[in-house]
Amino acid sequence: MFNHWMCVQSIFIVLLSSYRASSSSFNLELPSVNRVRRILFGKELYDYNSGYSVTYYHVWISNQHLCGYRTSFVNFLKSVGRLVTSNDGIYKNCDVFVKNEMCGGSLLTPRIVQTACHCLANKNNDAGKTNWNYYKVNNALEDQLVSYVGSTHIDDMKVGYLSKSFIIHQKCAHYGTNGKISYDIGVILLEATVKADPWNFAPVPTEQDMLYMWNLLSFQEAVCLFVGFGVFMDFRLPSPVLRHYWGIVRNYQTCYEWTNHFTAPNFNYTLNSTWFCSTALPGKKTLAHQGDSGSPVTCDNTPVGLVSTITSGHLIYAARYDDNLIISKPLNLHTALIYATWENAAEHRNAFIKEMEEMEKRKDEEEGRKYV
Repeated sequence: MFNHWMCVQSIFIVLLSSYRASSSSFNLELPSVNRVRRILFGKELYDYNSGYSVTYYHVWISNQHLCGYRTSFVNFLKSVGRLVTSNDGIYKNCDVFVKNEMCGGSLLTPRIVQTACHCLANKNNDAGKTNWNYYKVNNALEDQLVSYVGSTHIDDMKVGYLSKSFIIHQKCAHYGTNGKISYDIGVILLEATVKADPWNFAPVPTEQDMLYMWNLLSFQEAVCLFVGFGVFMDFRLPSPVLRHYWGIVRNYQTCYEWTNHFTAPNFNYTLNSTWFCSTALPGKKTLAHQGDSGSPVTCDNTPVGLVSTITSGHLIYAARYDDNLIISKPLNLHTALIYATWENAAEHRNAFIKEMEEMEKRKDEEEGRKYV
C-alpha cells in the first residue's frame, strides 16, 4: 500500500483547499473546516471546541486491550464478559487509565487510524554493517491496541475501537543508535466502524496542498501546533488531558545542519531523512515526548506531519556560526506527510481504501473468517 510516492520537485503556490471524498465503508464525505488563527510542559487543552480542528480527530491509543473498570471487580468481569460475547470490536463504558497510553494518531476514515510505524512494530536488531534496523510489524490480535477518538480528557473516552490489522511502511527502519527513524509511518485497521461526526476525521488534502506545505516548511520556518497525551513532566506518567504547545518548525537546511553529525556509513540524508525538525519557542521548554508519537502536527489547522522521535539526551549544535557558540537543546523529529501521500492525498483515497478492503478480505480468507 505504500508503494506510491510523490517526487518533491518545485514550489507550487496553491491555495489550500478542501476535498470531498466519496463515501465508502472505510471513508466519508468531509466538510470544509474554518481556519482559526504548549506534551512536555505543554498547556492543558480542556476545551473540545477550542478552534483547533486537531482536537476532533486526534486518537488516543492504548496498549491495554482489556476493559478497565475502577468501581468493582464484579463489574469488571461483567464488562469483559459482555465484550467477549458481543465480539463487535468495540469497548464500551470502560475506564481509561493514564498509564496505558502508548501513542497518538489521526482518524483518517471510519476504520483507519494513522500513527507512527514504531508504535505498531519492533526493531529486528539485525542491522549488521548497514546500521539499519528494519521494523517488523506486530500481530494486531496478539498485540492488540484500542483507539479512542476525539477526546480531550481520558474521563470522556467511553468508546474504544479494537485493532484488526497493522500496516507499516516497508522502508520503516531505525538507524544505528542516533534515535532517528526513516519512514516512521503506519496505519491501524480497526475491527469496527467508528461512529462519529464528519469533523472527527482528518482533512483530506490534495497532492498539491501537501507539496505546497512541504515546500513552505522546507524553505521557510513556521510556528506550528503540537498536541498529545504523552509525558508532560520530566520522567512522569502521561497526561490525563490533551496538551498542546506552539513550536518552531525549522527549515530543511537548518535541520540538516543541526543533525549533520548524525551522518554515518549507509546514511544518505537526502534519501533517508523523511522528517522535519522542531524546537521550542524562545524561553520555553516545551517539546513532544514519550507517548506523543504518532500524534498529528498541524500548521494553521493543516496536517503536515506526525510526531516521530526526540533526540536522545540533548543535541549540540551551533546557534551562531559567526562566533561558534555551542548550545545544548532538545530537538524533535516529525515524519512529513509528503511521504504518506498514498494514505492522505485526496487523489489516492479511493484506491487506498479499496486496497485496504482487499487486504482485509485476503487476510480473513487466510484465517478462515467470514469477510464482512
